[in-house]
Amino acid sequence: MSGTVAAPPRPAREEQALREVGRTEVSRPVAVALAALTLASAFGVLAAEQAGFARTGGAELWPARAELGARVAQGFEEGGLPGVNRALLAEIAAFEGRLEEGSLLVERVVPWAQWAETAFLADGNRRVYVGRRPLDGEEGGRWLFYRPDVTYLTGRPFLDARVLEARRAGAEPGREPLRPDPRPAVAAFARQLGERGIALVVVPTPVKPMIHPERLAGGRGSWEPPLQNRSFARLVRDLEASGAAVFDPAPILARAARETGEPQYLAHDTHWTPKGMDRVARSLAGRLAGALGPEPSPEPASYSRQPVRVRGTGDLTRMLQLEATAGVLPELFPPRQVTVQQVLDPFGGFVRPSREAEVLLLGDSFTNVFSQPDLGWGQGAGLAEQLAYHLGRPVDRIAVNAGGSHTTRERLAQVLGSDPGRLDGKRVVVYQFAVRELSEGDWKLVDLPASPGGGDG
Repeated sequence: MSGTVAAPPRPAREEQALREVGRTEVSRPVAVALAALTLASAFGVLAAEQAGFARTGGAELWPARAELGARVAQGFEEGGLPGVNRALLAEIAAFEGRLEEGSLLVERVVPWAQWAETAFLADGNRRVYVGRRPLDGEEGGRWLFYRPDVTYLTGRPFLDARVLEARRAGAEPGREPLRPDPRPAVAAFARQLGERGIALVVVPTPVKPMIHPERLAGGRGSWEPPLQNRSFARLVRDLEASGAAVFDPAPILARAARETGEPQYLAHDTHWTPKGMDRVARSLAGRLAGALGPEPSPEPASYSRQPVRVRGTGDLTRMLQLEATAGVLPELFPPRQVTVQQVLDPFGGFVRPSREAEVLLLGDSFTNVFSQPDLGWGQGAGLAEQLAYHLGRPVDRIAVNAGGSHTTRERLAQVLGSDPGRLDGKRVVVYQFAVRELSEGDWKLVDLPASPGGGDG
């Protein structure tokens, strides 16, 4: 009897696979041609992109070898292998950013792919979520939402010690240390203003999914807005304990949405509606009136308002980058009209910021959205103007779009450097910023220059 053991029979399905796939043969010339085509496609696109960057005089697509080596070495010195990893991730992110900003492929192909993905799959991009279909009886189409706004709401508590440490550790090598905790910065700001006899009122402005979660996800009747990040209540307690007053607009907007059934935020924009903003301005003016006392002049400022219809596209629509498809494919998010209330002075001109005002408003694009024409929603009708109207007195303003966590405080410090008396006569500083800054902002400490009358500011 032979010692050879016969191989077990193959299952029928395996035999079929061998017949159909296992014996597939590719000749050497075909294999070489396919490999060459794959490599040419990969490197040809990169070569074309690099040529496009060079032709337009833009920055180089790839960093210089010496520059990349220096950044990696610096990362190793600062954090060992994790530091090297962070440096490489930063370079990858920068490379992707350069591709997005100047890529011929992105410019010519992505808008059409994005249109199809949005139209048929209701999918946005890395900056924008597309909301759900309207329920029966609801007007309008899908809403758009800013991803960082959703992340603020659904993410971990922004004051959790592990979250703060992870954000500090994620700072890019070679840059100033990230300050993710807003409390020291706001406390220092309140102290510096207090030394000048000025009160600080902090206005953390809610974002769209906090007030209208039903437009993003399903579940009509299951939401109880305003929704909040779990660290917010703790933040309010800590800020007020440090000497800053907190004015939270979220309950005002949520109550208005519930009682009127009207949207408090623009469907295709990150910002509030004119009516929502006006409600907040009116309530904020009532809060400030007690701190300001009676109007020092014999008569309150004679301000009036005129309604004006404006038509805007929305910043979230622009973030989808569908402009190239306009006029060729159906418009997914057409412009919408809103009525803004322009505030006029006694001479019929727009109310302007006043250096002599007792109230200084520091703000971001929520302050500017109906004030600056380049934001797409008209002028003369922003938060500072509405606050002046409801107060019946002038308001000063320093507002920087997308600069809520530290830029406006830095701008105030710069202004004081060239105009030391800018805070003279001020009794209240209103510090407005979008709440998303609490979970993603860099809360740098900013030193105000010493006041002309003494003190260390």
